[in-house]
Formats: sequence, structure tokens, C-alpha cells
Amino acid sequence: MYVTGNPHVSQEKFESLTGESFSSFESVFETFRDAPAPVPPEQVKKDARTSEKLFPDSRKVVHFMQPHAPFIGSDLEVDYKQYSWGEAEVGEVRRAYSDNLEYILGHALELADELSGRTVISADHGELLGENGLFKHYYGLDCGPLRKVPWDVVAERD
Repeated sequence: MYVTGNPHVSQEKFESLTGESFSSFESVFETFRDAPAPVPPEQVKKDARTSEKLFPDSRKVVHFMQPHAPFIGSDLEVDYKQYSWGEAEVGEVRRAYSDNLEYILGHALELADELSGRTVISADHGELLGENGLFKHYYGLDCGPLRKVPWDVVAERD
């Protein structure tokens, strides 16, 4: 079971890249195709809870979009654009990113308490937060901060 808020993922794309398939696939993003911001974590949690009820014995991957920009959960309304326009300092962007990360971790850990099986918090890539003057994550850029991703087992349930 794959529950995702990522608009860049589809079952077909996953299968073509990995040669694997999921027994069931749910794209949360479809509900929010016209939304101006990433799919909110509350919607991803809701759909993950539904998948747990419908497929309690199925392995699940739950893919939140945060902490991607735009940063939610921060009182700072900045992201990479404001920095590049000279409207924000590096420290403000890093703090907004960190606030966004803490916000999503709260949702992920709450969900981990409800799901069966092993829960791991990881990411699909790292992020550049001002290293060598670069921000975001550029496709094909080979650098440590982008390749380093977390892997933390946060729950283990029957």
C-alpha cells in the first residue's frame, strides 16, 4: 500500500523505475490537483488511517511532501525564493525549514503510534540549506547533503 502526497509519483512511474508494483496504490495528490500548496499532512494521515483499516495486514509506505517548500508550520513566511530575491537571510530560511520539519515529524510520529508493523522515518532526498550558496534539491546534483537521508525506526508493533 502506497499513500502519497507527492504529485511526481504514479504507480506506472514507480513500476517503470523499480520493476516492482504495489498490491494497492492510492495517490492522495489526486484530491488536491488544484491546490496551490503541497498536500497537507492531515490529508495524508487520514488516507493512511483508511488504508490501515482496509488493509491491516499490508505493508505501507506513507509519503508526506513536507518538509518541501512552501514551508508550513512556521511563523516565518519565507522559503528559497525570498532568499534569492534578497528578502530573507540564510538563517531565516533554515529556521523556516526546521519549523516545517518539526511540524511534519509531529504528524508522522502521531501516525506511527497508530499503524501496525515497523515504522521507519526516512526521506526521498536531502536538502541544500545554503551550502556553497545553494538551496533546494537539484536533480542530478551529486553532493553529500542531498544523498544523506534519515533512517530511523520509530515504532515496532505486531
